Order: sequence, then structure tokens, then C-alpha cells
Amino acid sequence: MPWLLDPAVQQALESARPLTQAQIDIAMAAIGTVGGNAERVLVTSGNSATISITGVMTTTPSWMAYYFGGGNTLYGDLAAAITAVEADDTIESVDFVINSGGGEAQPAVDLGDMIAAMKKPTRAVVHTAASAAYWAASQADSIVAVSRASRLGSIGAATSAYKPSEMSYMEIASTKAPNKRPNPETEEGVAVIREELDQFHDLFATAVAVGRDKSIETVNNSFGRGGMMLAQQALDAGMIDAIGLQTESKPKAKAEATATGATTMDLATLQAQHPALYAQVLAEGHKQGVAAELDRAKFHAKMGEKTGATGVAFNAIAAGLAKDDGETMAEYLTCNANNADLAGRQRDEQVLEGNNPASADPKAAEAAAVSSIFSQAGADLGLEMEGVTHG
Repeated sequence: MPWLLDPAVQQALESARPLTQAQIDIAMAAIGTVGGNAERVLVTSGNSATISITGVMTTTPSWMAYYFGGGNTLYGDLAAAITAVEADDTIESVDFVINSGGGEAQPAVDLGDMIAAMKKPTRAVVHTAASAAYWAASQADSIVAVSRASRLGSIGAATSAYKPSEMSYMEIASTKAPNKRPNPETEEGVAVIREELDQFHDLFATAVAVGRDKSIETVNNSFGRGGMMLAQQALDAGMIDAIGLQTESKPKAKAEATATGATTMDLATLQAQHPALYAQVLAEGHKQGVAAELDRAKFHAKMGEKTGATGVAFNAIAAGLAKDDGETMAEYLTCNANNADLAGRQRDEQVLEGNNPASADPKAAEAAAVSSIFSQAGADLGLEMEGVTHG
């Protein structure tokens, strides 16, 4: 199965040790059932919504991805969240907060199409967006890197193939289906595998080109050529629109721009020439400011509750930080991951509870064992062993 996944993440998953039952239980509790649950990725506050894409993107829960790939997001959950916000008349804008190395290739196509077709303004807020995750980001109206250390790219498809010479069995395809089991140790086999990957690459590059309003040649030649790029390089290449969430980015607006022909006017001129209008604007501004502040506080409170980062949320509210403050969002994600890890450790401790380690003193352990044997023998013979020592 082709993957649109950052190589480092794929290597981590392939080299990961099997999970304990306790770890699997934690992962199941965190991820739940297969796809279609918007609540796992969606947070709404006032007239805005945030959809999170974290870790490896898969169609079904992946325990290895959850623990060794930085998390796991289900494509079904993302589809459900997009459907929900599009149907909610109170939602006016949507942020996709992305910290992912990518994932399965095939469902990435449908996810990209869903984001591109959204009628509400969308923005991708990126910590890391590799491969399938960048595909998703590229379909938003604009892309903002959280910081200069944000990483984007890995445009292309890849798969792993076993070498037949190192396998304990042979695979044989029917005469009229030679491409069903291509041999990666032959030029012909590599060509067959690469042909399939090239088809996914073309889908990927075309979607990015349309989403970013670039040519396919620009995407293939200037967007990292399959590698990752830091935010400044990505900005220079046209892969993103801005660095830093406080920077005003210009989206590929879905609403039509209009030329009004209006002249500019400052507040002093407005107050002098139209005092009644000035007073009305001032009152409306105050009203909207109060509503926006309440919306901001509710957003951080809900994020703190969802991720267990109540302290981070309190500080964000007190400091007047915006809902899309990059450092705060990173703290939410980190706290959520740490809490999951702590829960896993606690579950492991529960599994190990009752296991008494051997005594560090061999002689004491031996004496205890001998005493136990003699006590049992005495009990069998009906003898009182109290005070008897054994040399």
C-alpha cells in the first residue's frame, strides 16, 4: 500500500517494539472506534472551528502510530468534522491545526477534495505538515507556519518492498498478471512499483498546484523535490503564505473581491464630519470587542479541558493570547501527548502491581526460603517451630 508519509516517521513505526496490552488499552481509550467521530478532532468556539490533524493519518486506528508516530488521526473523523462545520450556520471560519508526518495515500485524495470544496474560509496552521498532511494543508485558502522551525513538504509517494532473496517463501503470479507480484530486485519489478507510485505523485502534485495556484512544474521542481523545507524556504517557494500567526496572511479568497471606489477616512475625520456615525461605530466596536473577548476565553477554556492543559488555558486567558497563538497551541498538543504517556505509565504500573521483585540480598532470600520450608514441614508434623533456628 502506497504511503504519503515522512520517512523518519515510517522508520520509527517499522522499528517500534510491540505494544503491551496496557498500552493498547490506553490507545483504544484515546482513539476509540473506527472513524466518523468529529468530536475527536473538532473544537468549536463562537463563530470559528478548529480541526486538528495530529500524528499519522490512517483509515483505522493504529496503535503503533499513536505511540511511535506522534499520535493518530483517522480520516473518517476528519471527514465527519468537515461535514459538521459546513452544516453549522454559526461557523464562519475553520482552522486546520496540523502537526503530522502524513499517512495513507489513497484516503488523502478524498480528504484533499473535501477541504478544497469547503465553502467557508479555511486556513492551515502548520507545525509540521509532511506528505499527506501537506496535501491537506495545500487545499486550504491559506497556509501559515507557526514558526520559522515549522517543516513542510515531502511531496511524493513511497512504499516498502521485501526482497524475495531474503524471504522464506516465494510469490508467484499468474501468467497474464505479471505485475501482480513485481520483484523489486529486478529492473522490471522496480519499474512496475514506480509506475504506481508515479500515479499517486501526479495526483499529489496536481492537487498542490491547483491549491497553491502554481504550475505542476513549479511544484515538482521548487517544492522540495520530495524533501522537507523549513518555513522560510517554503515561504520563498510559495508553499505557504506567512510565518507566525500574528502575521496577516492573504488567503486565496473564496469570496469575490469588489472595487468600491471609496476614499480613505481616519477616525478623526469621521468624528468631525459624521459624529452620530462615529458614536454608532464606537458602540458597535465595544459590543463586538466584548463578544470577541468572551469567545477567546471560552476557546482556551475548552482547549484546556479537552487536552488537560488547564494551567496553559488559564495563562492564555490571563495574558490575552489569541485563539490561534502558536506557542499556546503547541503547549496544548504537548500537554495532551504527555497526559496520554502518563496514563500509559500508570496503566503499566497497575499491570505490574503485585509483582514482588527478588530480594537484593541473596543470603536473606535464601534464609527466608529455608525458614518457609521448615515452617511448612513443622505444620505438616504438628510441631511448634517458634524459636527454632536452623544452621
